[in-house]
Amino acid sequence: MKKLTIIFTLIFNLLAVSNVLAEEVEESFFIFEEVVVTASRYEELLSETFTSIEIIREEEIRERSVENVGDLLRDVSGVNINDNAGASGVKTISIRGSASEQVLVLIDGQPINEVQGGGIDLSLIPIEQIERIEVLKGPASAIYGANALGGVVNIITKRGTLDSQTTIKAGFASFDTQSYNLSHYNQQGDLGYSLNLNKKSSDGHRENSDLDQKNLFVRFDYPLSDSIDTRLSIQYDKADKGVPGSIQSASPKARQNDELLNLNFQGKRRTDNSDFKLTLHWRSDERDYKDPTWSTDDNHKRRRKGVNFNHRFYLQDHTIVYGLDLEEQKVDSTAYNEIYQLTNQAAFIQNKWSLTDDFIFNLGTRYDRHEEYGSNLSPRVGFLYNLNSNLSWYSSVGKAYRAPTFDDLYWPDSGNPDLNSEISKSYESGLRYIGDKTKLDFGVFYSHMDDMIAWVPNPTDENPWRWTPDNIDSAKIKGIELSFDKDLSGSLYSNFNYTYLDARDGDKERLANRPYHRANLGLSYNNKGTIVNLSNRLVVGRKDLPSYYLADFKILRELTSNAEIFFGVNNLFDREYEVQAGYPMPERNYKVELIKRF
Repeated sequence: MKKLTIIFTLIFNLLAVSNVLAEEVEESFFIFEEVVVTASRYEELLSETFTSIEIIREEEIRERSVENVGDLLRDVSGVNINDNAGASGVKTISIRGSASEQVLVLIDGQPINEVQGGGIDLSLIPIEQIERIEVLKGPASAIYGANALGGVVNIITKRGTLDSQTTIKAGFASFDTQSYNLSHYNQQGDLGYSLNLNKKSSDGHRENSDLDQKNLFVRFDYPLSDSIDTRLSIQYDKADKGVPGSIQSASPKARQNDELLNLNFQGKRRTDNSDFKLTLHWRSDERDYKDPTWSTDDNHKRRRKGVNFNHRFYLQDHTIVYGLDLEEQKVDSTAYNEIYQLTNQAAFIQNKWSLTDDFIFNLGTRYDRHEEYGSNLSPRVGFLYNLNSNLSWYSSVGKAYRAPTFDDLYWPDSGNPDLNSEISKSYESGLRYIGDKTKLDFGVFYSHMDDMIAWVPNPTDENPWRWTPDNIDSAKIKGIELSFDKDLSGSLYSNFNYTYLDARDGDKERLANRPYHRANLGLSYNNKGTIVNLSNRLVVGRKDLPSYYLADFKILRELTSNAEIFFGVNNLFDREYEVQAGYPMPERNYKVELIKRF
C-alpha cells in the first residue's frame, strides 16, 4: 500500500504542475460538448440528457491503442469488464452491478446480444471500425425494451470520407501475438464507403488459450435525395480459440469456433420539423464447442432478425419520438430437443418537454408483447434543470426488465418455460458540469430488482447434479459515481473516475465480483506528433477475491507525416491478479505496432 500511495502522489503532483510542460499549443484536442444518440434514439446534446452517459471518442480510441471493445470500456466509471483473461478469454460487461445479460449492446442501434444466453463477448469486436462509443448507465427499457435493465452500450461505426484514406497496421506482442489491420475510407460521387479487415493470432498466456480471429466490416452510405439517406453495413467474424476454463476445473483440450454474419440497412428521411428512420437487420451466428475431457460436442445456430421504425417531430416546446419494434429470434442447438423460435412486438413513445429555457421534462414508456413470457410495460420519467450555462441537475426514475433467455426457458431437463421477466425499479440523480476545458459528473443511483432468475440445485434420482432456473431472487444495488475530465494545458489531459457500489441479494449477502470501490486515473499528453498515455486502475473490496492495482503505459510517435509507431506495456508493475475467480490475468506484457497511412 505504501508503494501505491507513492505512485498516486507522484501522478497527482504531475497533474498539478502540468501547465509548465506545454505552454504553446494552438488548440485543445479535447471536446466536451457533444451530440449523443443513445439516450432517446435521436441526436441531442449531451448537456440536455437526463441520464448518465459517457462517450469514448475516436481520438481516445486511437491514443489508448487497445484491440477490442472489452479492453476499451474497462476504465469507464460504473463499468466492470468480467474478463476470463488473455487473448481467448471471454469479456462481458456489467454496469452498476448488473449481470452481463442485463446490458444491451448495440452496433449502430442494432442489438447484438446473443439470443441463446443473453450476453455478448466484447473481445470479438475490433476497434478499428469504431467512430465512438456511447455508454448509457442505468435502465433504458422505456426506449430499448428487454436486456436494457442495467444500461446500454451503443457502438457507432465510421463512414466514408471525401478524401481517400487508407491505413495499414502491423502489431507484434507478447505470447507470440500478431495483429494486422487494413482500413480504407473513400467517397465516389455520392457513395461513401468504409472497409475494415482484421486478423489476429496469439498463443495465449495459458495452456490452450490460443486464438485465431478474422473480422471484416464494410459500410456504404448513399443519399437518395437531399432529404433521404441510406446506409448498408455488412459484418463477418470468425474465431477459433482454446477454452482453458478456470484453474480449478481446467479444460486443456476444449475448443470453440464462432462464425458470425450481420446485415444492417437503415433509411432516414428528414423534413423541416421531423425525421423518419427505418432499420432492417439480420444476424446469424454459429458456435461449435468440443471438450473431449467431458465428451461434449455441441453446435449452436442462432438467428435474429428485426425491423424498427421511429419518427421524431417537434411541436412547439415538445420533441416527441415514437416507434415500433418487431423482432424474431431462433435457436437450433444440438443441446436442445427441438428448434425454438420466438417473436417480440413493441411500441414506444417519449415526450421531451421544454417547460422553460432551463427546465426539461421527459416522459416515456414502452410496451412489449413477447410470444412466450407475456407483456411488459416500462415507463420512465426524468427531468433536467440548468442551474447555469455550464451546470445542470438531472434525475430519473424508471422501470425496466430482462427477458428470460432461450437457455433459461428450454435447456433440456432444466429449462423453465414458466419464468417471468426480471423487473427493476431504478432511481438516479446527478450534477453535470460542462465547461470549456472541464467536465464533471457526480451521481447517485439505486435499483431494486425482483423476480431475478437464479439457477439453483434441483437434483433428481436420474440427475443428482441438476440445476434449474426460477424467479426466486432479488437484489438491491446502490452506489455513487464521480467522473472528472480536465484539459490541463491543451496538450495535457487528465481523467479520473470513482465508483462506490453496494450490491446485495435478498438475503443481504453481497453479490460476487461487485467491488465496493473502483477508481481509474488517466494522464494523456498529446503534442508535436507524440501521444503518451498512462492509465491506473484500482479495485478494492471484492467479496471473494483480493484487491488489485494496475498501471498501463503507452506511447504513439509520429515518424513521418503518414507513418507512426506505437509501444505499450500492460500490467506495468507485473501484478498477479484475477478479474474472474480462477482465471489468472497475463503478467507484464508488451506490444509494438507500426502504422502507415496513404
